[in-house]
Amino acid sequence: MLVALFALWGPSELQAFPITTSRTRTRIGTNESPQKRFLRPPSAPSVLGRSVVQSERLGGLEQRRTTEVERRTSRVATIARDQRTLKHAIGIRQKVFVEEQGIPNAFDQWDRNVQGEWTLRDEVYHALSFDAEGYPVGTGRMLVQSAGTEKFGWISNVAVLKEARRTGRAKQVMELLHNQAKTLGVKWISLHSQKHAIGFYECLGYRTQSMLHGVPRDGPNGVLAFMVKRL
Repeated sequence: MLVALFALWGPSELQAFPITTSRTRTRIGTNESPQKRFLRPPSAPSVLGRSVVQSERLGGLEQRRTTEVERRTSRVATIARDQRTLKHAIGIRQKVFVEEQGIPNAFDQWDRNVQGEWTLRDEVYHALSFDAEGYPVGTGRMLVQSAGTEKFGWISNVAVLKEARRTGRAKQVMELLHNQAKTLGVKWISLHSQKHAIGFYECLGYRTQSMLHGVPRDGPNGVLAFMVKRL
């Protein structure tokens, strides 16, 4: 019955809105392009106190230097709470799923409102993971719904930028979503895994319930595993 319940949660497809996620770490003078302003990292989630960012000017070149406090705090993942952090999550998904993997329908009604604008919903949680310099490099989304007296979570769109893979960012995103789910009283979490990521989710305690074939919407090879984990 559990598998049948999750199988009904197939979000409708909406056209993706392209967002550029190329990053830059150096700004010349004050003529900063809109793309650079968009990709400037948000304040790192602080666990050691307020983050401090120092800048050095060398011959007119302003080079952003991150202090040791921000290096440590920026490694903490966070849940998107505003439009800026939401757009970081959307941008990572655009880069990985649409541009890299060629999946055109990477966004749905849980990402946008009826006007087609990116929006935060009470039942949807977007996780963000940052690199050592405070730039967003990983994301994942969890939808929480109720069935009777129990709550269920559906994780999707877990993505890490190519240059940050194999650094623990995906695990960091998943652990944050698991902790959020526990806080909300969620008992079961399910997801669809692309074939190459099945082993990763098994290490996190997920078990394959069934294999889905011929679904290029979600996987570049058209194969997905339906997986479930009890918290």
